[in-house]
Amino acid sequence: MMQTSSTNQSARREVEKRLDIQARMLRSIATLIASRTAWSEWPKVELAVLVGALRADGQNSFEEAKARNLSWHLFRGEMPEFDTETISEFADAEDRVRADLTGLVELGAGRKIPAAKRETPSKFGL
Repeated sequence: MMQTSSTNQSARREVEKRLDIQARMLRSIATLIASRTAWSEWPKVELAVLVGALRADGQNSFEEAKARNLSWHLFRGEMPEFDTETISEFADAEDRVRADLTGLVELGAGRKIPAAKRETPSKFGL
């Protein structure tokens, strides 16, 4: 009986850890979008999770519908091309982003993000 309790506690800690990772990833992505951080400046993992959430390739029709909804919410039909691979170890974070990001960022927020960081112009006009 003691072994089962220990196993259950271990499993619970693992689930809580994954949920915490999902929540932190969601907040990080929402912050990057809200701050209009250039796509080229995004951390690799966050960008891969967002792209995975937007693609939902090979998933069921419900997940594909959520991905289309997220894409429409962020880009209003003008999604940029992303040159990144998805990272399978974060598939649960992709699901979380797909489900919850639209409630955290403004409509069309992805359209306001530049592809690359803009150079700061010289104060001297050079």
